[in-house]
Amino acid sequence: MDDVRAVMDAAGSERAALLGHSERGSMCILFSATFPERTSALVLVGCYAKRIRADDYPWAPDPVERERDIAETERTWGREDPTPTLAPSLADDQAFRDWLTLYLRLSASPRAAAALLRMNTQIDTRAVLPSIRVPRS
Repeated sequence: MDDVRAVMDAAGSERAALLGHSERGSMCILFSATFPERTSALVLVGCYAKRIRADDYPWAPDPVERERDIAETERTWGREDPTPTLAPSLADDQAFRDWLTLYLRLSASPRAAAALLRMNTQIDTRAVLPSIRVPRS
């Protein structure tokens, strides 16, 4: 959040629309709740409030499922084509499939990818969601 504020300050931006993808969405949720006067809009793509199932959050995977998925990711990262899961509409596009596999291989090691997934398993922004409000014009 400090980086977002620093960039906004350097650009002379008093308010910004935030777009958060995946775990960056969680940071945008926290920023919007903490600095509502600096947030004009919040757009979340492919993110979640919590990553592990709870009694009041039954649609997330349970811890055993999550760890199994993380272990599978570490085993296959950059070696197997993830397109059918990550971009099913492009599953027949061989050039895209090759690019995505290479992109993942170059972006992180299998161990680093698994570590990121384990870290974002701890995310839970549910407590701050009620404080986020539609901006006033």
